[in-house]
Amino acid sequence: ELDHIRFFREYDGNEMEPLLTVFANKEHIPVFQDESIFHTNEHRHRVWVKDGQQPLRKKGNGHCVHVSDFITEQGQLVLTEEEETQNKASPAATQVKSDARVVIYPGKGHDAWWDGQQLVNQV
Repeated sequence: ELDHIRFFREYDGNEMEPLLTVFANKEHIPVFQDESIFHTNEHRHRVWVKDGQQPLRKKGNGHCVHVSDFITEQGQLVLTEEEETQNKASPAATQVKSDARVVIYPGKGHDAWWDGQQLVNQV
């Protein structure tokens, strides 16, 4: 029966204990892909200047930094301490990154813009 399936974490009691999301006798943990883009010249709209002076600002947003990561309810998707120990003990050729984050610097003369193939590689 599918009436007991919960797609989002539910909590119980005053202590807000998480209830397990179980389907086919396995716990399911939602994982979300998160992407953010930052620019080097992002700035506040308010600045302190002397009376009668104009703030000096760069034209355009500047160089771009693109961050893609996988997150869960508990935060960033990372290896557990046990998995990290096993990873370090394995041969260098089979080691994996300790987190799922990918940072690229796209733009002319730099990395390619984020695309589906890069997402597949990240997964």
